[in-house]
Amino acid sequence: MKTFEQAEAMWKGELPAFPLEPVNELAQVSENIWFFNGISNMVLVETKDGLVIVDPGALAMTAGRDGTKEQDCIRKYKAV
Repeated sequence: MKTFEQAEAMWKGELPAFPLEPVNELAQVSENIWFFNGISNMVLVETKDGLVIVDPGALAMTAGRDGTKEQDCIRKYKAV
């Protein structure tokens, strides 16, 4: 449960919020909700219709086809 230990330490001011090494752990946050703490942090939600994966993306590390970050961000979030 390193994810929860890191979160608690951040809330108490014992750890900086950034940068932290990913722990590559899938932690259950509550019933049907999971958080993956890794290089691609994401939330997974189990629903009656299937699994929903929420990946917040990494705007700072992506670019659109023409080199702009804004274009890629708009394209990704319109897809959702």
